[in-house]
Amino acid sequence: MKKLLLSCVFIFCTYISNAQSLAVNGTGVAADASAILDVQSTSKGLLAPRMTAAQKALIASPATGLTIYQTDGSTGFYTYNGTGWIALLNGGSTLDASKLTTGTVPTARLGSGTADGTTYLRGDGTWSAPAGGGGVSILTGSGTFTLPTTYTSPQYNITVVGALVGDAVIINLGTEVPLGSYPPIFSAAVTADDTVTLYLYDAGGFFGESFTFKATVIH
Repeated sequence: MKKLLLSCVFIFCTYISNAQSLAVNGTGVAADASAILDVQSTSKGLLAPRMTAAQKALIASPATGLTIYQTDGSTGFYTYNGTGWIALLNGGSTLDASKLTTGTVPTARLGSGTADGTTYLRGDGTWSAPAGGGGVSILTGSGTFTLPTTYTSPQYNITVVGALVGDAVIINLGTEVPLGSYPPIFSAAVTADDTVTLYLYDAGGFFGESFTFKATVIH
């Protein structure tokens, strides 16, 4: 009976001990000298212990490096780091915020560029330095446009470097308006990075004339 049992075990799996290294395979290849356990297969994987979060919490005095697969809640591999269970990165190299329970994320990981005390994180995921070096910045730009000759509502873009969508805009007339004349009617907003769009509703008494608008952006 013992011989039959040993023969069956040998058929399915070969264990080779080499300098205190153990190989588990079906080919008889010796274990790599750097590994205490060398498992080789081209058709099967290594199955870690599977349990719920509650079962994981009941493990008494877990060893540092102990690893399990959690089957409920935030599923995935968890390892004990000596003070608590931490989730291993699952499904690629992207950050899964649901796995974060304690600690902080290095600021450099939040976006591209240089993250330091002089920069802020923009909505497009890049670190940028405020145009004024910090605090509130006043940015300016201007544009000269030929106003329409009829009652149309054109749009003009004024470049204001450093302006971001959501910044406040003030438009001043850069062309002198004679007393008692009918000035252009307009509104403006930052519609893209570095771009203020001027919406003209009425050219007033300046149909077909060249007119300058000055944009002041509070950033």
